[in-house]
Amino acid sequence: MSIKVGFDHWAVYSKYHDWQLMSPFDPELFILDEDLWYTAKDGSRFKVPAGFLTDLGSIPVPLWPILPRDKWPSAFILHDYLCEQSWISRIDTDKLLHEALIYSGARRWEVWIIYIGVRIGAGIGKVKSWFLKWAM
Repeated sequence: MSIKVGFDHWAVYSKYHDWQLMSPFDPELFILDEDLWYTAKDGSRFKVPAGFLTDLGSIPVPLWPILPRDKWPSAFILHDYLCEQSWISRIDTDKLLHEALIYSGARRWEVWIIYIGVRIGAGIGKVKSWFLKWAM
């Protein structure tokens, strides 16, 4: 019996407007309007609950013409949600983003640029965390 890998449906989301939470320096936020389900190639199922807030892809603005942050919103929403969970490692979360991008139709070069970007971001986060612990 084979499993159907990918999203049950594409993410349904809308702009989020809570001016108390936002500042001119924050990215635009979006809210997931319906639960989002993803089935990984190993058969694992992941649910992102409705109401989850996301900035979609955390892609620098100058790269938006070649890597629009809203081109694969389901994959980015899954990644953002899993990054906030303590039961899954960041490396596994990034690997799931890689897989979800492929099953969302991203081209191989797009997948690798995004994957390298999130791995660099994870490394920067670790350095910041280490520095803050060391400085205290």
